[in-house]
Amino acid sequence: MRAPEYLVKDGTVAGLINIDEQVQQIGIDVTVKSVYKFVYDGLADFAQRGAIDFDNKHRKLPEVELIPWGKGNMIILAPGPYIVTTNEHFQFGIREFGHIYPRSSLNRCGVSLESAIFDPGYVGSATVLLLTVHNPNGLLIYKNAKIGQMLVFCTGFEAKKYKGVYQGGMGVQNKVKGDSSDRSTSSK
Repeated sequence: MRAPEYLVKDGTVAGLINIDEQVQQIGIDVTVKSVYKFVYDGLADFAQRGAIDFDNKHRKLPEVELIPWGKGNMIILAPGPYIVTTNEHFQFGIREFGHIYPRSSLNRCGVSLESAIFDPGYVGSATVLLLTVHNPNGLLIYKNAKIGQMLVFCTGFEAKKYKGVYQGGMGVQNKVKGDSSDRSTSSK
C-alpha cells in the first residue's frame, strides 16, 4: 500500500480542499462535489433502467438529475440510492490501483458508500460513487463533506494501462436530466 503523504507529493491525488485535514494514517479523505438522483417517475420505466452485458454493446446507464445545493450548501437526501462525485482527482501509475472505502461516520448514519476499483493508469476524479441512504429519516449532507477514504495499493507488477470509456472522469451517466451533452459510454 502507498503512504498517503506521498500520494499528494507525487501527484497521484490532487484537488484536496485541505491537505492537513484529508491526509489520514493510511489513505486520503475524499469529499463530495456533487450529488445526483436517479430519474424515476413512479412507474416501471424500461427506458430509465440501466443495462450491462459482456462486451458493452448494450451497456446503458440510467438517467440522473443533479441535485442543487440548498441554503447553507446542504442537501437533505431521502432514503434511496444516489450518485456522488468527488472534488479530488487521481492519476494512477501502471503499478498501482485505488479503492474508496466509506468513513465510519457515514455508516453510523445508516448510509453506505460503494466504489469500483480505480484501475492502473486511470486519470480523473471519482465520478461515480454509489451512496445509498438506508436510514428512514434520510441524511443531511453538506457540500465538501468527507464521505470516504481512498486507499492506493501496489500491484507488484506492471499492469496494462486503463483505457476505458471513463478515463478522465468523463461523464456521470449517459444522460443527465436537463443536460444536452453527450455522455455515451458505448464501446468505440
